[in-house]
Amino acid sequence: MDGADWLQGLLDLHRPDAMRILDFPHAAQRVSAILETIQQAGYALPPNALTQSLHLLKHRGPQPVLCWLRHLRRTHIERGKVREDVTYLHKREPLMQSPRYQAEGWPIGSGMVESANKLVMQARLKGSGMHWEASHVNPMLALRASVCNERWNATWADITSQQRRQRRQERITHTHQRQQRATNDFLRAWMRFLLLARRTPPPAPAPRPAAMVAGRPTAHHPWKRGPACLPKASAKN
Repeated sequence: MDGADWLQGLLDLHRPDAMRILDFPHAAQRVSAILETIQQAGYALPPNALTQSLHLLKHRGPQPVLCWLRHLRRTHIERGKVREDVTYLHKREPLMQSPRYQAEGWPIGSGMVESANKLVMQARLKGSGMHWEASHVNPMLALRASVCNERWNATWADITSQQRRQRRQERITHTHQRQQRATNDFLRAWMRFLLLARRTPPPAPAPRPAAMVAGRPTAHHPWKRGPACLPKASAKN
């Protein structure tokens, strides 16, 4: 990738262990801009200065090129963006170890990554009449990348293993929830039983007055109560 600070911060956040390589054309562009500015200022450079600088950068690393560029900036010119470009390269020196990267089989250019946007993503997702839900894009790209990297078998094995773990975890979670509900139901039933057992009984009804005393009916005897159908005294008048 290029050496933008926000990209480095993104890697620091998500993959601090990632191999970081400055795109060789970006470094070459900075070197070319420095030499061009120096030549425009009237300082004579060898005809093949740019070619030799890029050859050294690619096959011997950034140290000899940066030493020469710093010498040019210090002794001959301090104008334009020369200081900024030299500072840019010096700051990213650990990312320009091209000889080591090539020996380990790493690419030193980001062209394959940039072209993957067209060959990997657009070729699969931007077909005629295709419509995609946002939540489906990343899963499909993950499968597409596994096909393009010839890692389908390993990727599919990881997917199936992950799905089995998810289903097992769902069963465990469902079992725990069911046990929790059963426990809650038991506790509620037990508390209801305890509340009913401790409830205060209703008071006993007051005793009814005696209807007979010494063989004679009292005022509470049913015979002493006039029938409801008899007319009242006011009605007789």
